[in-house]
This record gives sequence, C-alpha cells and structure tokens, in this order.
Amino acid sequence: MKRGLQYFFSKQRMEIFFLKDCVQGFQGEVRIVKPGFFEKYLFPRAIAYQNLPGYRRRLLPDLDEEKLENKIQRRKDIKLFQQKIAGIHLEFVRPPKFSNPSLLKDPIDDKLIIEEVQQRFKLQVTKNHLLSMVNKITTYGQFTLQIENFYSPELQDYTTFQITVVTKKPIMKVQKLIDEVATKDDQNKDENKDKSDQKVVKQGKEKEKEKEAQNSIDYDKTFETTLVKKDQITHDTYLFGFQSEVDIQLEPAEHFQILQIFIRLSKNERFRWD
Repeated sequence: MKRGLQYFFSKQRMEIFFLKDCVQGFQGEVRIVKPGFFEKYLFPRAIAYQNLPGYRRRLLPDLDEEKLENKIQRRKDIKLFQQKIAGIHLEFVRPPKFSNPSLLKDPIDDKLIIEEVQQRFKLQVTKNHLLSMVNKITTYGQFTLQIENFYSPELQDYTTFQITVVTKKPIMKVQKLIDEVATKDDQNKDENKDKSDQKVVKQGKEKEKEKEAQNSIDYDKTFETTLVKKDQITHDTYLFGFQSEVDIQLEPAEHFQILQIFIRLSKNERFRWD
C-alpha cells in the first residue's frame, strides 16, 4: 500500500517558486516539480516554497518581474545557442583527383567553411575565429575545427566551440553501371566457358568416331589394294558362282570381307559389273 501511494504521488506535479537564485532556477521563478523533490530537497534547504495564492508577493515583496523575465529569456537563448553549436556538422561531397584518388579534386578552404556556417547556422563566424585551420583540406575523412573567441549575443560573452567537417566521395551512377556490367560479364564468361567445354567434349567424341571410321576405311582400302596388286581382281571378276577370268585363292574366313569389298568396288569406275 505504501509503495502504491509513493508511485501515485511521484506521478503528481506541484507548482513552486524559488526563494533565491540556484541551479534549478532564479528567484521568484515559478516552476512545476514533483512533490518528492520539493519535500526532500527544495523545502528543507529553504530554496523554494509552494506557490499558494498570495505567498509569492508576501515572501518576495521586492521582486522585479521585468528583470526576472530577462533572466529567463537569456537562459533560453543560451540553451538554444548551445544546441546550435553542438550540432554543427558540415559534409562536403567532392570528386577525387584522376592522378591520385585519395585526394580531393577541389580542396576545401576556410572561406567555404565560413560561408556554410553563416548560411546554415546563422553564426557570424569570420576568418579570425577559424585560426585552427592552417592548411586546406585535401583528403577524405573527418576533421574537427575549433572556433575561437567568438562573441555570442545570447551569452553576452566570448566563447569557444568546435565544428565537424566530413569529406566524402560521390556515389556515381556510372560506377554502379560499371559494376553491374562487370558482374554480367563475369556471368557470361562462366556460361561461355561451360559451353566451350561442352563443345570441346562433343568435338572430341566426333573426332574419335571419325577416326574409328577412317581406320576401318583405311584397312579395307589396304586390303583392296593388295588384291589389285596381285592381279586377283579384274573387270570380269565375280564371286560365289559367278564367272571369273582369274580364280581367287583365299581362305574361307576372308570370303565375307571379299564380298564387302566387291560391293564397294562396284561403285568404282575401275571395277564395273558386266
């Protein structure tokens, strides 16, 4: 039950006013805080009191409202200025040199940085404030520059803060196209290689078949030439019961081969069937 009540009161808010200047606020400033923070910290130290009707004028009779408003406005301006200078991030996209891709084609000087800060962040920065930049930025990367002795109307004082400068290479569409074409070329090369390998294998098989056929033809021609040289075959030579001028002296195992030869010789002009 006690924890439930603590949770309930922690979600509540109460209106208080400060009795003196402190880290949390100025004297007479009205703020809304949690009850626990007021009861355990502000009230025991006499820093603030609950803003009940009439208590603020009674406890602070000499309060200057106009001066208090100026203080509150200046605090807001200081906070906005701190947020502004904390987020100064300049990014420059520059193409590389053709001779040396690690260097910028167009170096970045202090004038360009000052113009960017003035246009984007509305800060009247001059060359005298950018003393930390001795040389031009000629490479890619991230650089931190310091703005020194800058007078801020919000702060009503001189201050020093840092800015970040980043240089990058452009992402060119042409480069993307080149990469895509290179990828397609690699794929086509692999496909062509596979096709050429298959073609070589096919040609090898065809050559083997041609070689086998040629060997068979050469063997038959050699046998025919041997018979012709021995004058065993003439124009009127027949086999298996046909008339012949010269008897052929062959073994029975060679009769079938002789028949194939005569069929082939019948198509030759030197040997015609009568």
